[in-house]
Amino acid sequence: NSENFVQPHIVVMYTTDHLIKDCVGHFIEKQRYSINRSSLLNERQYCEIWTCLLQWTEKQIAQKNSFIIPHLGLIEHDTHPTSTWKFYLQSSYLASSGAKLANASHIDMIADDALFMSPAIKCHTSSLEQYASTMTGPAIQIGLKHIFTRLCAQIAHQCCCKADKSNSSKNNRKTRFVSNPKIIINFGWAYFSCDDGVVDFIFT
Repeated sequence: NSENFVQPHIVVMYTTDHLIKDCVGHFIEKQRYSINRSSLLNERQYCEIWTCLLQWTEKQIAQKNSFIIPHLGLIEHDTHPTSTWKFYLQSSYLASSGAKLANASHIDMIADDALFMSPAIKCHTSSLEQYASTMTGPAIQIGLKHIFTRLCAQIAHQCCCKADKSNSSKNNRKTRFVSNPKIIINFGWAYFSCDDGVVDFIFT
């Protein structure tokens, strides 16, 4: 019976390359009678902004500093009793995406107010500018917001896909598999992942 036919689910990865390309053309901000051209970034610019962020975070990791990744969360270094790292995803990110945290991992949630008040090193755009060859502070700030906004949207999409499949199975209707790629974002020193709506952060 064709109604009971289940389409094969092709598993694909949503990587950093996909994230960067996904930002292009998604953030066209309009002003009265015109387009805000400062919000128009191309793929090369997003790549440069991402590279600046990675270089800055690698420096903090090497120096064993706790630090904040803008629009994402806190990376905390704890020396007691052993030298360990833990990732805190800001609560608004979870609320926006509908994702859940992995259970057996060095990951937790942090309220936005607590993140703002954290003594951890803040990632100011002026700190990232030193790694940029062509980008200015305002453009870096805009680009970072775009990148993590798109990542949050992709996680939310994955959560919706999971819910759709679950509801379809419960109602015994034809299962329609929609694109639901596993998300793997490489920070160099860690991997941010999301699979079936479960977020994890794996230090390497």
